[in-house]
Amino acid sequence: MPPAQLALASLLQAALGVPDHEVVELTAMDLRWQMVLDCLGAEEPIFSQGTLFNFRQRLIDHDLDRELFDKTVHLARESGGFSATHLRAAFDSSPLWGAGRVEDTLNLIGRAAKHVVRTAAEMTGRAFVDVAREAGVPVVTAISISDADMRHGRKSKSKSKRIDGYKRHLAVDLDAPGLVCGVAIAPANRPKHLAAAELFHDIARQGAEVQELYIDRGDLGDEAVEARRKEGMRVHCKPFPLRNGELFSKREFTLDLEGNTVCCPNEVMPLELGRTVHFPASSCSSCPKRAQCTRAQDGRGRSLTIHPNEPFLVELRTRAKTPEGRAELRQRLAVEHGLAKLHDRARYRGTRKNLFDLRRHVALSNLAVVDHQLRFAA
Repeated sequence: MPPAQLALASLLQAALGVPDHEVVELTAMDLRWQMVLDCLGAEEPIFSQGTLFNFRQRLIDHDLDRELFDKTVHLARESGGFSATHLRAAFDSSPLWGAGRVEDTLNLIGRAAKHVVRTAAEMTGRAFVDVAREAGVPVVTAISISDADMRHGRKSKSKSKRIDGYKRHLAVDLDAPGLVCGVAIAPANRPKHLAAAELFHDIARQGAEVQELYIDRGDLGDEAVEARRKEGMRVHCKPFPLRNGELFSKREFTLDLEGNTVCCPNEVMPLELGRTVHFPASSCSSCPKRAQCTRAQDGRGRSLTIHPNEPFLVELRTRAKTPEGRAELRQRLAVEHGLAKLHDRARYRGTRKNLFDLRRHVALSNLAVVDHQLRFAA
């Protein structure tokens, strides 16, 4: 059986969302499938369900689904004339609901075991992880018997909606509208920023380098992003808001990052990146604006936390105040549109199989970009 026919059948399956047994039937019953698979006139299925399953498994075992995805990226860049080396990329993630059934009873048992282990750890003075391993209790409790990789998670801390399954991550080339150049998938409880290294790896495999990166706040502080930023990559991101309820926020303080000082209306103090500045109680007690600044107890002054990357955060806040900076941030919408086109329900169980499914769906999306480019050129 020619591998090209099986590969095309796998792409058609993803495009139409049909199960394996229907793929086999359609090769004999649908002339459109026969035309694409170059088997017009076939009266019997051209392959069995077992052949399709084994082919998919071999693709996964040899990481050939990545090759298929990479080829669609190269094809899109060749047909559209986009830069293949210097990219303006945007990263984002979205939920992928798992195919396994969530077992509430297992969660209750796992939570009870967690409390038992924690109590034993406190009584013996040992680390929770060490006691859990000796007791044979997994540190991370599975939420599904049928899919051991599924986890509970949330898109962000501000949203109460729970995800049962995975998070999928995309990197989109902003200079090639709709072109996805990096993908990753992870259990839903895994922090979002940890996927950045995998997205950078996909882009590097294609011989490209990210010159400008558009991210949301969930990726700030990631080691892979920070390392490339220090090497010259420009990062565009919406800054964290400065809030402190009804009291003065960091906005009311003057930071001199070159002179390493911070100034409130009543005092100048030295600062150090990554440390908390404590203003003297004597100055705060006599300050006429104390009630607007702090609710600290008598004998204590206001404190102000200085982030390790405070100069970069100040730069983001400054940029976001300008019309040009706000226009730059809006460009990240392209990756959100790319995620909206993809399925949000897992077809398979397990991280690796769902990564295969994500790659073939993205390959289809990239082929649609190529088709649009060719039609526009004509």
